[in-house]
Amino acid sequence: MKAKMTVGQPIWYRSISNRHGADISLKETTVSKIGKKYFEVNDIGERFFIDTLEHDAGNYLASIAVYLSKVDYEEEVERKNIFDQLFRMFGNYSHPNIELSKLRRIIAIINE
Repeated sequence: MKAKMTVGQPIWYRSISNRHGADISLKETTVSKIGKKYFEVNDIGERFFIDTLEHDAGNYLASIAVYLSKVDYEEEVERKNIFDQLFRMFGNYSHPNIELSKLRRIIAIINE
């Protein structure tokens, strides 16, 4: 994905772990340092991969997610909500009462 970044650019972040009561709300900060492979942001003293925007957590699970815009965050939330709805509808052994023609259209869209 190779994000285009500049020092001072606004960026948003949130904790992706609610362990120990971590604040998971979205916060705004700025890019403080950019290297060849990583960038850092003010406020949290962590680094992230430029290519993927993933938290460089070493051997541990990533605990912070960053977004280039609020829209990116909102789209991720919407995407997760849609997957949750689909899982509730299709994620068990029952067969939802959906017409065959609609199921064909759904699978055609997914396979695009």
